[in-house]
Amino acid sequence: MTCKLTPKLFRNYMASLCPISKSEKIVLTGTIKEGEFAFTLDEGQEVQYDKLQQYTDAIIKKVLPKRTYVEAVDYGEITLSNSAVSDYTGEITFIIFTMLSNWWIIFNRDNIVKQYVERYIRRPVCDIQEVREFHSGNGGRTLQLNRAPVNEVTMLRYIVSADMVVENFSTKNFELDKNTGLIRLKGRSFFRGNKNIEVRYSVGQEELQDDILSASLALLADVSMGHLAGLDGGSTSFSTDGFSKSYGSAGKWTQQRKMQGRIANDILGKYASAVIGG
Repeated sequence: MTCKLTPKLFRNYMASLCPISKSEKIVLTGTIKEGEFAFTLDEGQEVQYDKLQQYTDAIIKKVLPKRTYVEAVDYGEITLSNSAVSDYTGEITFIIFTMLSNWWIIFNRDNIVKQYVERYIRRPVCDIQEVREFHSGNGGRTLQLNRAPVNEVTMLRYIVSADMVVENFSTKNFELDKNTGLIRLKGRSFFRGNKNIEVRYSVGQEELQDDILSASLALLADVSMGHLAGLDGGSTSFSTDGFSKSYGSAGKWTQQRKMQGRIANDILGKYASAVIGG
């Protein structure tokens, strides 16, 4: 699933659920002025900015107060929760509570979440796709496409075989309900036959709808929390570098996972559409 669901967006979503797994340290060099909150990085530093989360602790003596956190990250600048008490140029060590790598997020987004969503709502959620179908005429005036909503029908024709065409229909010969994928002939009926109608059409959208994006975030959070909980055998608490959290007797993130799954299915339910074979 490409489009809007980026690793950075997902990490911000996960931060609100507190699924912290382990920590590591990273040293950055730059400058901060007295009374200012922004630490400006020196040029040429390579760092995954989207790994720095609101729980990150910035460690530096005298210049920044204790328990100073990262509030926001932009290329070349890190905004802290406390202002500097004096000018400083040099190193700041950040403790990063690492959750998931970019590779892991993208792999599970594209190979688990995307496929689940598309099976559920029976339509692609991102890229435009070209669909080719063969239907059997039943003597009626309508034909139900297997996927919807439909962008446009690019071909509708009678065939004897895949390479033998009997008649092509122009767009003037039929009406299309794009929301349901229903084709209705004008002034005539489809001839009866076995797979004697070929249809080509496009489905999909350039960008995720906002609620489909929300459902995808919730599903990916469910998958991620299950993965992270399994890394330490499903322990009921976590503690590192002064941060601690208890997950209760039910185990790590059990209730959060249930809630994320419920959120996703509630959203996707209104997009589910029945498939009617032709």
